Amino acid sequence: MLFFIAHSPVFVYHYQNKYGFEKGEEPVKQMLEIRWHGRGGQGAKTASQLLAEAAMESGSYIQAFPEYGPERAGAPIRAYTRISDDPVNIHSGVTNPDIVVVIDDSLLQSADVSEGLAGGILLVNTSMSPEEIPRFAEAVRNGAHVAKGSRFLPLAGSEDLTPLRRFGNKLMVIALNLLFSTNYTDLCYGFIAFRKDALTSLSPHLASDEFEIETEICIKARALGFRVDEVPSFERMRNYGKSNLNTFRDGFKIFSLLLREALKTK
Repeated sequence: MLFFIAHSPVFVYHYQNKYGFEKGEEPVKQMLEIRWHGRGGQGAKTASQLLAEAAMESGSYIQAFPEYGPERAGAPIRAYTRISDDPVNIHSGVTNPDIVVVIDDSLLQSADVSEGLAGGILLVNTSMSPEEIPRFAEAVRNGAHVAKGSRFLPLAGSEDLTPLRRFGNKLMVIALNLLFSTNYTDLCYGFIAFRKDALTSLSPHLASDEFEIETEICIKARALGFRVDEVPSFERMRNYGKSNLNTFRDGFKIFSLLLREALKTK
């Protein structure tokens, strides 16, 4: 499974064009289903409702509602939007979406955002470059189970990495490689592509839902015998907002994870 990346998601989709049908026949599906993934406070609920209200103004039947986990700022949430030519009589979350919108790209590692998505559209809000996707696809085609972006390979770099975060990342990479006999060049970076079967096998072993998820992926993918290839990636300056990462708090969590996982292998 490769995650398709877009800098500025545009929520416009003529949903009847997706469903092929013979001349003179009506398309089977008359409803557009959208699933939103975000974190508390990022506006996933609001966006789902605004899109639904805009569709209602154009004469469609609509439905929009959120689904919460732990009620705290930053906790993962889902929201759902349905837009239909007919009254909406479904009263459950969207399990087979036509469109998935990911507002926080860190969720790509902690949740299977593509679950139930078959032939639809995946939109991701991120500062990472979509032009790099072919590199990740090539690595997977050449046998990698996981293709992991690195900002410290030739043709790579970062406009967003502060000197303090760069130093902390380097220390954690050294610790990871010493503790687990690996040769990674980057650790706290979330541009990653997975083979679908590898993601299915790996997901049950992942427990993190914050910034330490990249570290857990690196450790457990190798522990499961997966081939992990690093791919050059250039991290551009974010277009808006600011990072939720706290250098010392999240750095401590990552070092704690490294130590816990290292003790398990003893």
